[in-house]
Amino acid sequence: MKKTVKRIASAALCGLLMICMSLPSFALSRTDSHTHVDYDDGVRVTCLSTLTLSKGKSKLNLAFEDGVSHLPEEDYSSIAEVTVKLNGASDAYSFVDSPGMAATAEVSLGGYVPTKSIHNYYVFSTNNRVYRKTFS
Repeated sequence: MKKTVKRIASAALCGLLMICMSLPSFALSRTDSHTHVDYDDGVRVTCLSTLTLSKGKSKLNLAFEDGVSHLPEEDYSSIAEVTVKLNGASDAYSFVDSPGMAATAEVSLGGYVPTKSIHNYYVFSTNNRVYRKTFS
């Protein structure tokens, strides 16, 4: 009977230890999604910012809004940019300027710990920023 109790207690402690070890990785995972309708450009703008232990990702999607006048799809340009400050290494950076309705910028963190990330989104040019998200 004593051995059974010890085995159950040992298994429970091991499980608790595994959960406690995984908690720091969840603490560094951040996600934010922002959506708004840009009536000047005639599109719904959706920005998704993600930061995990392994990568930083900025994703921009444009979609036509019903009842709002817009340009032809080929006239749009989507720009996504992500900068991640790393503890012990130079910044990780990605900039994607894509013709059309979507752009995704993604950087690998190479095992370094992120300390801050900055996500920028633009439609048409870098003079037209539609959203910015910072995780610190």
